[in-house]
Amino acid sequence: MLTPRRTVLVFATLICLPLTIASLIFIHASRFAWHNDDPDYDALPTLRNFRLSHLQEVGYANLRCVWVIGCPAEIKPIEDEGHENGGVPSAKGIFKQAWHELLLEMPVPEVVAVSCCSQFGVTRETIRSRLVEEYVRFRDWLLETPVEDSLSGRVFEFSWHSQFPSFTPLA
Repeated sequence: MLTPRRTVLVFATLICLPLTIASLIFIHASRFAWHNDDPDYDALPTLRNFRLSHLQEVGYANLRCVWVIGCPAEIKPIEDEGHENGGVPSAKGIFKQAWHELLLEMPVPEVVAVSCCSQFGVTRETIRSRLVEEYVRFRDWLLETPVEDSLSGRVFEFSWHSQFPSFTPLA
């Protein structure tokens, strides 16, 4: 089973490759998972109903549309800094520092309200609006950070939409 960090590593590596296709859809490897927005937790209906034409218009689209785990205000980076769950660091607690390390040019948002779980569509143009070297830096951060797999990957699960500068909404 892939941990969140390993999932993100796969995505970050693919993004660094030369792209010849117009759009990419990133989704977890298993068809059935709790984070698929389907009564049977099946990814297939989501993929069948996904409109590539919409993706081409907007540049980035989260495949999740639920209000749990993410919305309306999952993470408040400034307020949550240092937050722990029973003495164990949490994604909320490390988010602000990770944001500073990853998204150097962007201010830390007051609230992060986005559905989790690294399942999204993105266009080649949106990906290429950031230099490949920046994606390499993201990948290197994942490989080098002392933050454990589940937390470092979780940071990306709640910030993919901000990784792509041509996508307008901030966290």
